[in-house]
Amino acid sequence: SVTHYKTMSCIDTYVFDSGVKKFEIDRKQALQFARCPVADEQTELLCSRCVNEVEAAANYKAVVKIYDIAVGESEVDFGFIKMQSRSLAKFLCGYKQVAIFAATAGIGIDRLINKYSRIAPSKSLMISAVGSSAIECFCDTITEKFGPKNRRFSPGYGDLDLKYQPLILNELSALKHTGITLLENLMM
Repeated sequence: SVTHYKTMSCIDTYVFDSGVKKFEIDRKQALQFARCPVADEQTELLCSRCVNEVEAAANYKAVVKIYDIAVGESEVDFGFIKMQSRSLAKFLCGYKQVAIFAATAGIGIDRLINKYSRIAPSKSLMISAVGSSAIECFCDTITEKFGPKNRRFSPGYGDLDLKYQPLILNELSALKHTGITLLENLMM
């Protein structure tokens, strides 16, 4: 399901919860993430089984907020934060609004990765690859609703520092809406 509401700090907010359950996980992309661009029959079978497990374990959630922005030569002002980044400014050149979002496929996939890392390392690797493909496909469905598909930028891309990650997640209330938290190294 999708919940939509307005807040004082942004133009619009949308929360997507587990109502988004079924979409096609890109198996070819998953195999590439597993470093298997050409897969034999056994690897294809492993990938298919992992897709089934990931689909059963996934709990997709996202929060999206729409902001008016001002883009300078090496800075972007989102209203709640000014980010210093030439690559982000170049990426957003000509845009007046952006959708900032955080998305997850849920903790269930991480649990599968941990479980299989001890008993079947190759399956753990494939679950991780399929999970990565699943979240990419989910993010594609989100970006299609708000702008061009596959047009995303994130802290850690180009010269955009990871230090912005906690500020963005806090502004999105990501923990409340999605359960996303950060490690000390600023990774989700």
